[in-house]
Amino acid sequence: MMKKTIAIILSILIFVQVSVNIYADPDKKEEIPEDLPDKYLVMDSQTGAILFSKSEHEKINPRSLTSIMTSIIMLENGKLQDKIKTSMDFKVPKGTSIAVDIDEEFTLEQLLNAALLVGANDAIKALALSKTKTLEEFASLMNDRAKKLGMNDSNFESPLNSSEKEQVTSLYDISLMAKKAMDFHEFREIVKSKQYVIPPTNRKKVSRDYIKQGNAFIKDGEYYDKNVNGIRVDFTKDNYIILTSVEYEKMSLIFVSEGKDKNTAYKKHKNLMAKAKNEYDVYNLVYKDDKVGKNEVLSDDGDSLEITMIASQNVSVILPKDVDLEKDISRKIEKLDLTDTPIMTGTKLGTLSIGFRGKILSSIDLISEGSLEDAEFLGELSENKEEKTTLQKVIFVLLILLKIIIALVIWVYVVGKRRDRINKKSVSNVTKMNDYKKNRY
Repeated sequence: MMKKTIAIILSILIFVQVSVNIYADPDKKEEIPEDLPDKYLVMDSQTGAILFSKSEHEKINPRSLTSIMTSIIMLENGKLQDKIKTSMDFKVPKGTSIAVDIDEEFTLEQLLNAALLVGANDAIKALALSKTKTLEEFASLMNDRAKKLGMNDSNFESPLNSSEKEQVTSLYDISLMAKKAMDFHEFREIVKSKQYVIPPTNRKKVSRDYIKQGNAFIKDGEYYDKNVNGIRVDFTKDNYIILTSVEYEKMSLIFVSEGKDKNTAYKKHKNLMAKAKNEYDVYNLVYKDDKVGKNEVLSDDGDSLEITMIASQNVSVILPKDVDLEKDISRKIEKLDLTDTPIMTGTKLGTLSIGFRGKILSSIDLISEGSLEDAEFLGELSENKEEKTTLQKVIFVLLILLKIIIALVIWVYVVGKRRDRINKKSVSNVTKMNDYKKNRY
């Protein structure tokens, strides 16, 4: 009997345990390892806002990531089918190579693929020398472009993968460069591809079919991630710089990190991506055409009018999931002085800045909802406005005094009437008393 009872109790306990596992909370957050890279940065690729980072301004060598800046300059000044021909004295530099020959003709597309997918130094050199006479001159173009992007931590001595100490950048600057590069459709198509083939050229009879993607998050394998759509990985024997662009259901993010060896670097970078996906979300703070406020304008007749300001675009930002929208989000409106400004539908009337915990996330234009005819009357604006305002105050005071006088007159009248009634009553009482005495005696 005892054995049977124990068996029943054990069966019930097992059933309960299985039930708990089956009906576990489906909304429970995934456990995210906090084993993150030593240096990292996560950026909202739409707004450029930094979600979280560590040592993002520490100086590092960009190595073959210089190919990203080279690509920006080339795409801003050319088309993919542009022809590029090397000189008769072209020399292949040290480093990764696709064996570019003298007097060999390529398209811009072919050389960009070689530069971005495998970091081919000879392809980068051919691109640079198609724009300037020397690599140093092209490096000067790179520095000028970097400054315009706000890359204040960077200095380029050469477009090539170089070990020169003066050639420096930072994870922050790399993210700025990546964000700009990903604006180009042509660039995005190249960095998400797994392989590229350069067909035979005027100097080569065979195809170059060995130009393959080096980013393990894009090519098939252990670290493949369908959400990663670019952009580059650079590595040496004991150092990895991983740069990825990731498209989640609602978020577009750029991740950049530095690690010591391949497996460790990729695992920690993967943890970095998981942390952002699990802990952040998109919040729609402003919608296009939302009425945000009003601004004062002057009509042709000198009247002061109030016109409605509306948002010129949506404002969607990526924030932590535990954000308190009332406490953590600030909105600041700056109104423009609209004196002598013709007002039509869509005229800029001011700006709206959205902040998160003291940092500006986004600034948008506030525009007119309608034309001047749609404005609301406030009052007359003229040189005599101050005088009229004073007169209005005097009239207001006089009206108050008049009301007080009327109230006093009414009070005196009421009090007088009351006294008359009392006196009449007193006289009547005296008369009655006298009549009574006469009758008695």
